[in-house]
Amino acid sequence: MKERLSKGMRIDWPLVATISLSFLLYGEFLGNAYLGTLFSGYNWKTDSISYLGQENSPILHYVQIWGACFTILYIILGVAFYFSFNRPSIFVKIVSILFIIYGLGEGLGSSFFPVNVKGTELTESAFLHNIFGGFADVALYTIPVLMLFEFSKDKNKEFHQVTYVLMAVAVVSCSIFLIAKYFHIEHGLFTYRGLWQRIFLLCFYLFFYLLLRKLPKTY
Repeated sequence: MKERLSKGMRIDWPLVATISLSFLLYGEFLGNAYLGTLFSGYNWKTDSISYLGQENSPILHYVQIWGACFTILYIILGVAFYFSFNRPSIFVKIVSILFIIYGLGEGLGSSFFPVNVKGTELTESAFLHNIFGGFADVALYTIPVLMLFEFSKDKNKEFHQVTYVLMAVAVVSCSIFLIAKYFHIEHGLFTYRGLWQRIFLLCFYLFFYLLLRKLPKTY
């Protein structure tokens, strides 16, 4: 099947992956920024992205539409990533699946199970939201680890160096975000929960672009 798709349709899979990732980047940052302007009282610096689609949110239906698109785009990204390799290794196969898992968890899972209104008790929907998001985050953090094995350090020194820097920033910013979220700390650096979340997400998107540059050329 893979050979028929590659030879018969002449699909440029790395290009498909890049376009999909670009739509995801714009939607994640510019799209969510726009939705934030429609939600009175929402502050992107102090509020996490999840609060855009909290229970009784006036823009919940928009968030759910974006969640569905988010999932579809990550499925496309995962499939395109897999087909970009003539002989995908076990690491490539797993990462392709992890892209899809992340898309399902953070897209459909998180958007269709809204978090509780800020400052209120955890609801069943919010609990499921955290579960789906947790699985998605595990998948997300596993991707760069596996890709460091796929592309050996001897032949890809720059890739490893940049990845280490991006992941170091991602781990620090994500840690601050999670501490602020689960320990309800709202002073000092922990005040800017939304900002820290966006920083660690940006690190991963930059890594994904770096990763796509390593894909074999179709032509």
